Amino acid sequence: MRELEELGFSENEARVYAANLELGSSAVADIARKAGINRTSGYNVLEGLVAKKLVSQSQDRRGRKIYAAEDPYILVDRLEDDLSKNKKRLEAAKKLLPQLLSIHSLRKDKPQVRYYEGFDGVTSLYEDSLTSSETILSYSSTHDIKKVLGSYAENYFRRRTEKGIPIRTIIPTEKYGLHLKRVGEKFLRTALLVPHEKFSISPEIYIYDNKVVFMSLAEKFGVVIEGREIAEAMKKLYELAWERAERYDREEEEKLKNTTSE
Repeated sequence: MRELEELGFSENEARVYAANLELGSSAVADIARKAGINRTSGYNVLEGLVAKKLVSQSQDRRGRKIYAAEDPYILVDRLEDDLSKNKKRLEAAKKLLPQLLSIHSLRKDKPQVRYYEGFDGVTSLYEDSLTSSETILSYSSTHDIKKVLGSYAENYFRRRTEKGIPIRTIIPTEKYGLHLKRVGEKFLRTALLVPHEKFSISPEIYIYDNKVVFMSLAEKFGVVIEGREIAEAMKKLYELAWERAERYDREEEEKLKNTTSE
């Protein structure tokens, strides 16, 4: 019966309960046959209905289990009881809500740390950066990007660009680092070069929104620290580093220019 299913019965429960109501006190085989299911399924369903107190169980003279559906009024009584309990729970939830919201608010401000391992773990951190609502601040590990990420890196750069998410990055002067800077405009990337011998950076670091992300590409391990205070502090420190990196970048470009002209 579809109506019984709307009251929370499964399809087989509805068929067995309705069959049992029609037959009255009966053995499993008779009820199952009437319900159109096999005996084993009928037995399991009846036992479940007994547990829910919708069917009672007894034995006949031969020791067979006999089942009898309880009065249908029990369905209404049960729903009224559930409604009464749910009303009380609703009122309790409303009273508790301010306290729960207060706890939730505190949790939002409390830094959260998550760890990721393996290639998939590291790339999932790059994927998360595609949710950034602002310019990503980055320290790049250029050697490891090329070596470990391979084609994924270029694919990621393209998708970040398509989403309109700019990035500012400090890059050691290496071959791949130079490439990233030279094609920077194409990928919404503003890059500054720093001396490789002094600032070969590992792991890669991303700072955006309320997150500070460390990605060790060499060890395929990553950590996310999510918290407003820490992220804001790291952004300010990044600006300090960026100011100094601007001087290094001019020096590095001058060295490259002189090397090319020789």
